[in-house]
Amino acid sequence: SRDATGKGLKVAVFDTGLNPRQNYLRDVVEAVDFTPERNTADVVGHSSFMTGVIASRRGLDDAAGAARRGVDCAGFAPDASLYVLRVFTSKQASATDWFLEAFNHALHRRVHLINLAVGGPDYRDTPFVDKVSQLAAA
Repeated sequence: SRDATGKGLKVAVFDTGLNPRQNYLRDVVEAVDFTPERNTADVVGHSSFMTGVIASRRGLDDAAGAARRGVDCAGFAPDASLYVLRVFTSKQASATDWFLEAFNHALHRRVHLINLAVGGPDYRDTPFVDKVSQLAAA
């Protein structure tokens, strides 16, 4: 069962990785790199931002945070379980086959929601579109 805080919700974030110093996320189940760089660190910052929007605990877990409620902002689903799937390199390049591997990984993990922010040529590639359709039907 899932509730309004995201408890029980599995969210996969397809993006640029995860900042290893992020201490405001409670439940990062895994971070996996599908690029040839073989590194899950987010040097771009976009994925770190997106995971915070989804599941930040800032302002919820400590007394100091409670005093800063007007400054710190909790994510929409702070109790969600995160699966951070790196499909963009440090130079923000991607490839369809990296996405396809990550999509299959997310299917295998039975995630409930995929956060996917893409542009460029990949998102119109037939295998990419077909796999997104498969995920939507799952």
